[in-house]
Amino acid sequence: MSEMKIYSHRGNGFGPPEGSIEAFKSAVQNGFCYEADLRLLGDGEVVVFHDDKPGRVFASPRGVKPLREMTSAEFRTLKTPSVGNRPPFLKELLELMLRYPRIEALWELKAEEKLLIEKVTAYIKEKNLQRRVTVIGYPKVASHFICLKKRKILGPNCVLLDGRHPWRKSLS
Repeated sequence: MSEMKIYSHRGNGFGPPEGSIEAFKSAVQNGFCYEADLRLLGDGEVVVFHDDKPGRVFASPRGVKPLREMTSAEFRTLKTPSVGNRPPFLKELLELMLRYPRIEALWELKAEEKLLIEKVTAYIKEKNLQRRVTVIGYPKVASHFICLKKRKILGPNCVLLDGRHPWRKSLS
């Protein structure tokens, strides 16, 4: 029988604000797996961020604009107003996973962009995380990972979301 795994939603639940690098560190240090939303910045960096622009959890000293229009330098300025926590780049979560080999992740690709799909695929392969990362996303994202799974390029973890009832259709 396999052991039950508990996932921390956006790293939340241990004090630091959701989606902050501090929240993910806290979740992982407490033995929890995590769920993270992935997006692309304008300069092509993959970041961990639920919303399409800052404002709800993180504030920017330069005003609010969509993440897809931000550079990495601008993204680094985002902080929570109360305690100054910041959102992570995907590379930072990969480092965390490598330090904690029992931790698994659920990554939701928040956009059906070819570059985002390619970069996430490359990270999974490069860090040998095929058995530790489950990728979810809408049809274009899922079909890409299903193809890789069938060709045995990536591991068995892929979930298809249909856009209306996100958990209604799944492939394992």
